[in-house]
Amino acid sequence: MVPDELIKEYLCELIASDGFPYGYKKLRYCLKEDYKLIINHKKVYRLCKELDILRPQRKIYPKRPKKLAKREKITGPSL
Repeated sequence: MVPDELIKEYLCELIASDGFPYGYKKLRYCLKEDYKLIINHKKVYRLCKELDILRPQRKIYPKRPKKLAKREKITGPSL
């Protein structure tokens, strides 16, 4: 068992390098590779939330359906 405070220190070290292009899943992978920790992604998310290092989620806008012009008639394929 590794205490949460130590994991928070590891996260802060990872954030300080490389300009921080990470999400919690990539941070979990880095913890696994660099520090040989077996850690759940939900725990990494919780610790990142406590440290306030999570990036804001991007908005996904709904796709608008394509509309036909009002005066167009759809007939069959032209031959």
